[in-house]
Amino acid sequence: MEVPELSLEMCKRLMGGGYALELGDYRETERDGYNGIIDGGITITPDEQQQAAMDERASLEEERRQQQHEQQQDEDRNQADTPDAPKEESPNKVENGKCVHGVIAEAISKLGGTPNVEKINQALAPYEKKDGDGKVIGVDVSQPQILSVLSDFFAIENVTSQPQLVNAIEKGDIAFAFINNDAHAVLIVGVDRDNSTFTCYDPVFGYEVEHNFREIRRPVILR
Repeated sequence: MEVPELSLEMCKRLMGGGYALELGDYRETERDGYNGIIDGGITITPDEQQQAAMDERASLEEERRQQQHEQQQDEDRNQADTPDAPKEESPNKVENGKCVHGVIAEAISKLGGTPNVEKINQALAPYEKKDGDGKVIGVDVSQPQILSVLSDFFAIENVTSQPQLVNAIEKGDIAFAFINNDAHAVLIVGVDRDNSTFTCYDPVFGYEVEHNFREIRRPVILR
């Protein structure tokens, strides 16, 4: 009678344990009531599995947000690249990753002041994210934190409703806001009720573009 060949997985199931492939030694795992996984001779606990999964999800979410931001930038550039008069770039234009810095500088200029770049950098330094070379690649701030930073430069009014924001912009106010799931900051300088859009200064482009009402997040009126 021909004896069936048993796979490694079948052996593990029959014996109720695990097998460390690299070390080649059999370990009693599930049979002893232990739920860890032996991976190449290294035991991984359930907590470590969960933490690894959480880290992977966080990494994927950050990558997704960055992709959305880059996609939105491409769409905005395409929208802005029309045969109309060329866009005049603001002197407060900044590189990608320092959009919050650029919005604050532009808002100060629009309100008749002169931006102090060093002071802006100092105010945002605790919240900057940097790459391995020390280059600023973003700013990570909660709502209370951004309100605190903005209050160092402006009289602020926190926005609690869309009509409040629309009415303020129509009266000539400007507003700080985030777009792209908080991945990018812009300065709201105008509004079109009929088309449900805000005119926003984009500090990375250095000029104004249009954004739909639904894109705006965490707005703060600046005076």
